[in-house]
Amino acid sequence: MAKATLTEYFEFSKTARRLELLPTYNVKGDGNYRIFIETGKLPPRIDGWPELLERITSQGKTIERVRYIPYLSDYIEYELEAYKQNVRAGEKINFIKPEDIDSHDLDGVSDFWIFDDIKCIEMNYSEEGHFLGFTEIADDQTHTYLTLYQKLKSQGKDISEYYK
Repeated sequence: MAKATLTEYFEFSKTARRLELLPTYNVKGDGNYRIFIETGKLPPRIDGWPELLERITSQGKTIERVRYIPYLSDYIEYELEAYKQNVRAGEKINFIKPEDIDSHDLDGVSDFWIFDDIKCIEMNYSEEGHFLGFTEIADDQTHTYLTLYQKLKSQGKDISEYYK
């Protein structure tokens, strides 16, 4: 049965995996991006994400992400700075660039989360990167998403390589 909110999916048992593809995400109320652009510094986060990561990883669970970086932009620089907090909180992050993969691997692919390798949800965004909601994928299709995720992760690099 589909869950009503995205938050409910974070009651997973072992792993949560995220594929991020958009060049920009427009999150309501994210004044941190504006501050980062103006000052070059990331203000303290108030969205609770690092705390959620710490809680999840302290329970022995794994949360990881593959971030596709099609080109370097101010927004991606902002995200890469924010990811430092995520990594300190226990998230494992790999990044991939267009030259790392077969471009056809991403044809028709949207952002998604996979929970415990058995439940997949596609994230729905507008062309401007506004979050519109999510769609739960049929269980028999989750393996296709997991296979793609694992392939992209293996072709990517640990985020620590980016900071060198």
